Amino acid sequence: MKVKDKRSTGAGALKSFIQFSYGTWGLAFINILTTPVITWLIVPEELGRASMFTLLYNVLLNIALLGTDQSFCRFFYENTRSRPTLLSSSILIPLLLVLVIGVGVISSWDFLSTLMFGQSEPVTVALILVFTLLSGVIYRFGLLSLRMYKSANSYSILQIINGVLNVTLIVGYSWLVHKSYEAIIIAFLISTSCSALITISIQYKLWKRAVVAVDSELIKKTIFYGLPFVPAFILEWLFQASDRFFLRYYMSFEDIGIYAASFKIVAALNLLQSGFNLFWVPFSYELFSKNPEERGTYAKVFNFLSAALLAVIVMLMLFKNIIASILADSYSEAAYIIPFLLFIPVLYTISEVTVVGINLKKKTYFHLYISLFAFISNVLLNFLLIPAFGIKGAAIATGLSYFVFFVSRTFYSQSLFKINYAWSRFTCALVIAFCCAIVHSFMEQSIYSLSLGIVGMLLVILLFLQEWKEMLQIAKSRLKLKA
Repeated sequence: MKVKDKRSTGAGALKSFIQFSYGTWGLAFINILTTPVITWLIVPEELGRASMFTLLYNVLLNIALLGTDQSFCRFFYENTRSRPTLLSSSILIPLLLVLVIGVGVISSWDFLSTLMFGQSEPVTVALILVFTLLSGVIYRFGLLSLRMYKSANSYSILQIINGVLNVTLIVGYSWLVHKSYEAIIIAFLISTSCSALITISIQYKLWKRAVVAVDSELIKKTIFYGLPFVPAFILEWLFQASDRFFLRYYMSFEDIGIYAASFKIVAALNLLQSGFNLFWVPFSYELFSKNPEERGTYAKVFNFLSAALLAVIVMLMLFKNIIASILADSYSEAAYIIPFLLFIPVLYTISEVTVVGINLKKKTYFHLYISLFAFISNVLLNFLLIPAFGIKGAAIATGLSYFVFFVSRTFYSQSLFKINYAWSRFTCALVIAFCCAIVHSFMEQSIYSLSLGIVGMLLVILLFLQEWKEMLQIAKSRLKLKA
């Protein structure tokens, strides 16, 4: 009977994993298919302006939320009888803050638009920003409530609807009205607003009861819990956005657009991170709870990830020109930006293993220091490299700053939870990958560069040959079981 329960629990967990994750996979697939289409419709300069709009939206959204979205998740299972009250108490302050931020944005729009877009934009753009923020707050809490209520299919389908609607509107506006960044920001507003309305309609009873259920004490509680998250969110945003700001200062919007398009291509690899996290987070916590002294499993997962991901990115560098060729000709320089950007998802994913000590030991304040170190390194590297190498410099700076991020996460984690990773092999493989990235960032595609890339990939595989043999053996065993 117990065996049956375990099997049903495992099957349920797998089913939940698939239902919650297919929306993410669907969005990535949409992104891969539509990025080339968007680059053929919208010139790099306009895409660059849209990228700056998105940056501004993200920071203002995080400020408006005040970490109350984290509070909503934290207190959700503690307030099983008053979840509408929790929803209203969590969302009220962010909605009011959006109105305050909106007044500030509109009153200082000439200065703000010149700073962000290089010219004074119509106040309608400011209104689009404010209404997108309002919709964004509602959409964020709508998705969170679906997730917390475990409405997995609704959660995933809504993400796909949002992505399809956004792309359809961009393409339609570009063809029928004007091929400018307005197509992107208007599509962003409409798709976010429609998705927010859909979340409300799906959970209409919850939202209807939330309208009249506000608790002043619960509001204080959500703000008190959520506020400490804000500095970390802002630091993380600065870390991820400083390359665009330096490009804005030193380069042109055309360069920002090319850089943004390169990022959208590499972003597809973020599936590695999100997919791995869905497995790794519960697995690592369960492993630690059962055997706090266990270390070998963490080291083995680290080795498998390092073996696979470092070999994969060196291989992708070999095909950078083919990958970039799917974009419009005006984005051709993306081929020389992609190599160093590939390190972002790879180092982040591997660091999800090496950071485990911080989370298991509940010393989460270290994450603030990590974000600070990564941000400082990113600023310094962008300051030094963009004037010298342009958008290639921004890609190199970002790739290297993620190495600082990886080292910082690993250092603090190791001080709390020592694990003997295969550092010598990993370091050699990473240096080889960095050398390949330099070659493919600065050399034209040739027999020489291809040969160096192939040699680099083979060396990385040889360094982790034992892991590759084990992975192949596991794959063969799985295939035999299915047969």
